[in-house]
Amino acid sequence: MNRAEINHYEMMKSVEKFFTENAALIANQPKLVEAHTKLRTMCDEIYTINTQQNVTTKGITAQKTENRIELVSVVIKVNDALKAHAAATSDVKLKAEANISASEINRLRDNDLAIRSQAIYTLAKPLATELAKWGVTESEIDALEINKVTVMQKTPAIRNVRAVTVQATANLKDKLSATSVHLKETIDPMMLPFKTINPTLYGEYRIARAIIHRTATQIQSPEQSKPVQ
Repeated sequence: MNRAEINHYEMMKSVEKFFTENAALIANQPKLVEAHTKLRTMCDEIYTINTQQNVTTKGITAQKTENRIELVSVVIKVNDALKAHAAATSDVKLKAEANISASEINRLRDNDLAIRSQAIYTLAKPLATELAKWGVTESEIDALEINKVTVMQKTPAIRNVRAVTVQATANLKDKLSATSVHLKETIDPMMLPFKTINPTLYGEYRIARAIIHRTATQIQSPEQSKPVQ
């Protein structure tokens, strides 16, 4: 939620609490009781949607970054060993296939990195024994395949989380709007008779119904709050 949405939601929760605390005084008005129940449900739904909206990709992104760093490191190490083996055996074809620098590997996009990792794995696997002489273990060769899959799996996961939060943001706006309409068009009119029936109760309702315009760094006094018209 942004600050304005938080202010409105706090007002809605304040109104819901007002009705809960004064349930006995509105018990003889079943439609008002029903409207209060609906308001409570809508507030709960807003809370749930806000929870979905606040899900972040930070954890997945951090893990993806770590996996990518590991993959790049192994790709460079195995590729360097392939270059060394190609030079030692005068293998022109292998030299050409392994002809990529460490800086170029670092700059590869995730998809291109996965393709390069697979290509190097395909070259290195049959040469595992020879590459061991150049400091590369078979488990490091296998890591090319494993880490490639891990990195590629994280990308759609990040996109999926972002899709959920974007949809939650849209749903939140809709639910806040619907709750505002419910207050204005259903509850407000049914509370009007209480101006005469129970002025104190009505006054407390108007206080609960006020939107307090807080900022992220400053909380305004109740006198600065703006009643909803």
